[in-house]
Amino acid sequence: MALLALAATGLLGVLAWHHPELRLVDFVAFAGRARRVLGGLDLLSPRYPVGYPALLGLGKLALGDVLVAGKVLAVAAGVGAVLVTGRWLGLMSGLWLLVQFPLLGAASTEGTDLPALALALGALALAFPAAGARRAGADRKGVHAGLLAGALSGAAMMMRYPAALVLPVVLLGVSLRHPRGGRALGLALLGLVLVTAPHWLTALYTGAPLMPAVAENAAIGAGPQAVDALHRFWPGLRRALGLALAAWPARLGALGLLIGLLRRDRRAAALTLWGLLHLVLLGFFFSNPRLVLPATVAASLGVAFLVPRFVLLPLAGAVLWWTAPAAWQSAPGTRPLQQIVAAADGLPGPVASTSPWFYLRRSDGWLDAPVLIKRAALPGATPGSVTPESLVTWGQQQGIHLVVVDTGRVARTYPGLRPLLSEPQPGLVELARSSGWRLLSLGGS
Repeated sequence: MALLALAATGLLGVLAWHHPELRLVDFVAFAGRARRVLGGLDLLSPRYPVGYPALLGLGKLALGDVLVAGKVLAVAAGVGAVLVTGRWLGLMSGLWLLVQFPLLGAASTEGTDLPALALALGALALAFPAAGARRAGADRKGVHAGLLAGALSGAAMMMRYPAALVLPVVLLGVSLRHPRGGRALGLALLGLVLVTAPHWLTALYTGAPLMPAVAENAAIGAGPQAVDALHRFWPGLRRALGLALAAWPARLGALGLLIGLLRRDRRAAALTLWGLLHLVLLGFFFSNPRLVLPATVAASLGVAFLVPRFVLLPLAGAVLWWTAPAAWQSAPGTRPLQQIVAAADGLPGPVASTSPWFYLRRSDGWLDAPVLIKRAALPGATPGSVTPESLVTWGQQQGIHLVVVDTGRVARTYPGLRPLLSEPQPGLVELARSSGWRLLSLGGS
């Protein structure tokens, strides 16, 4: 297990070091909320729970840079997921998970996905132990494992609201492990309640909604034609399933889950149910490769029930040979954006941008999100109506000092700003440029 921990830390750490850039646009909002949470503000959000911002804030205090803290949390969660899998399904299964592309990508990407995944896997491992561990029956150790499983489920929920889908699976596992164990089930729920207390106590005290808002995601899933939930469910489910099983290791693992179910292995049942619950949820909303991560991992781990453990070592080596180059490669356009971010270091904000991907590094280690230029459009007008003249007037009213323009978005969404790309404009002075980006000072400041 020590060698697996060393391999996971080394591989995931090197990938995170190779990708120091922002890889998840939502992280800028997470960083801003982390700063507010440390100040006792913004403790409840209808979109995201408070757990990850609080953890990120503590990481920033320890490391001095919020983006570095996000990378470190992702690597630690990736290592944790690998070690939990190694103890639950076998050492080679942990190695198999380590080399999967979804884990390699998520571990070098700051965000909530991998912390939630690692905590959920830990909860499943405690609720559905291997057959040898179950022979102890409803002993004291097993009852207390239910308490910890409930606590880990709650911690996963505090990273991402959809992680709550692990809870019914965990409660089922605790009930199966202790057929007459109402006490074990109660302890699991107690662990959940205690860990999620910061959320529901704050909601009760402030009168804020206890449950997350889903209207925005539902609207995205409905699309421009506003298709109702029942009519979009089956197409949505097929899309989510296709994304979850897009890679051959996941398809191979799905076959392994079927073998495990035929052998009545409760661990295979837990992974199958956990993955299916995520797919069903996404069927009502929308899906992408990041959102189907729990289902993809659940399917991939089914290989543990399909092939002998000694076969997993060379198979994992073959997968790493296939996934490592893709995990090492940066997203298109990463370097030009980072050049503009670096050019803006030390310059005074606020900054307005056509793109949410730009961020301003602060001297104290925090990040400042840009004000999106679409706000400069008059009420009822489209972003394409914004011109250089109206941008300057609006920016001066808002106290904006910097303007960052993504030339691709100008062509697609802000045609009124095209003169910025060809000739100097009154009130705007170009400070730096890179392929596809322009950094300008508003008012020549």
